[in-house]
Amino acid sequence: MDTTITTTTTSLFFSIFRNKYLSHLINGYIIIGNEYLSLSRLFVENRFHHFDIKWNQYIKHDDDEFSSPMDLSDYDIKMFMLHNKCYHRFNILWPTIKLVCTKTKSWIKACCRGGGVDRRITKSLIDHLFETVPSQRRMIYQSQEILKDLDDQKDNGGSSSIDILEYFLEKKYNYSGVNSNSSNSTETTTTTTTTAYWRELSNNISHKNIEIGKYVVKKIYEYGPIGNTCYLDFVSKELIQYILDFKDVDKKITLSFNSFPPKNIENALLLINHQPKINLLILYFDLPRAKKKGNQEIINYINQFRNNNSKEYPIVKNIEKKFAKDVNKLKDYNKQQQQQQQPLLQ
Repeated sequence: MDTTITTTTTSLFFSIFRNKYLSHLINGYIIIGNEYLSLSRLFVENRFHHFDIKWNQYIKHDDDEFSSPMDLSDYDIKMFMLHNKCYHRFNILWPTIKLVCTKTKSWIKACCRGGGVDRRITKSLIDHLFETVPSQRRMIYQSQEILKDLDDQKDNGGSSSIDILEYFLEKKYNYSGVNSNSSNSTETTTTTTTTAYWRELSNNISHKNIEIGKYVVKKIYEYGPIGNTCYLDFVSKELIQYILDFKDVDKKITLSFNSFPPKNIENALLLINHQPKINLLILYFDLPRAKKKGNQEIINYINQFRNNNSKEYPIVKNIEKKFAKDVNKLKDYNKQQQQQQQPLLQ
């Protein structure tokens, strides 16, 4: 008799255990009743329904001296920002977590990495960042670093990653980038603020989201002051071609490499073939890389640098002398290669 009861009970236990609905329901009750459960685990496992129940219980019994407080660590909040997609849930928690908001920058970056996060959450955090940071410290918060993981998806409200970049810069500089009093972009007032605005905007040209890169180029071309420099060391060939397709781009934008040739040799060749129709500024000739790439056209370009008109091949004057010896070394290298009948690759 006892054996039969034991067998039946065991069989019933495993039947319940195998039932996914009952197992999920029981697991939920265990989670909700667990005062010491890591909240970040709920967020990572996307168990926001269980978190909502726990939060409502916490709010309901907040004044009860016997109730257990719901402690949200910095890591918990970061995981919440990374995985939560609901703006309504964010608004419910915001009055509480706002009081302990000490790592807003980290939370904004988490929102950008999350993908599909309601952009209104990101904008709320940007508001808080620049409302609490003294004006003299705002410059340490660079959009190209904080917003580097913005994807190219629009949220449910139609807000895009470009909207977030615009919003960040406008809040930081209190400046839209366009002089509303003038329809002519060349008349844009150049002040310390506007110069910093356009410089930071141009730094986003190498964003991994190419749509942001295209937006940056288009806005600088249409509204920016003359002479903006865009660094192309880490941009794609597609974006460089997009830049070259603009009419008279040389009159508005200076294209530059911090180090030449870049890792993508095709980018360098594309720009070389468009001279002198573009303003190309090179800050450093990486001769070891040029030798390693072994492209004769690149070698010729570097060799011709010393023999061409400075307007056609512009270079920063204060470093021209610095690299004169290196250019001569490269000429000697080419000569040695020819003598050994081992020409560089075409």
